[in-house]
Amino acid sequence: MGTMADPEELLDALHALGAIRAPTVQQRERMAHEAGTRELWRLETAQHLAGVVELQLLMAGGTAADAVEEQTPATATPILLAGWKWFSGGAAPDDDARVGLLSVLAHRLNAMLMLMVARWRKGEGDELLSPLLMPSLAIASTLEQLLKATAGETSGDPDPRRELGEVAEHLRHTADVLESMTPAEHLKPDRREPAAAFRRGILRDDG
Repeated sequence: MGTMADPEELLDALHALGAIRAPTVQQRERMAHEAGTRELWRLETAQHLAGVVELQLLMAGGTAADAVEEQTPATATPILLAGWKWFSGGAAPDDDARVGLLSVLAHRLNAMLMLMVARWRKGEGDELLSPLLMPSLAIASTLEQLLKATAGETSGDPDPRRELGEVAEHLRHTADVLESMTPAEHLKPDRREPAAAFRRGILRDDG
């Protein structure tokens, strides 16, 4: 998986990708001082680089898709798989390493959704942001818990499934929330009344 880069090397990579202007020696020293420790400076810079690289991935994926006149399974699959094992950690030699990296990705997804929800609640986010973000956060949180359990079981944790009951309960509640947000005509007939009852319960709790 390579060696850990120095913060200076990560800054150089950010500059190469056009994310920042080349910092002067004084600016680098100030960044290091403001971070507090060299380890935190490395982490802060690595997080910035990870975000920039993911944007590059999105742009490259969009360009590759635009280059294909008609999207079919035969043409879309190579685009989806191109380099994915390297990005996701799937090239790691051991299953426990792959699961660990997936757990890290789930944690990052959960953290990003939490940040968006926090900004939305503070009135700093997009006013048109869909309320579906809230159940998305709940699902991301349970995904993170489930992958942690998977990592524990893969690495020999003696009781890795101890929190599965909580995960299942969260998923049941999230399913109820999603049904309450779904127009009745798109629900199965036997789920319409339970969804309406759940929605009425939420409205009573709010008001």
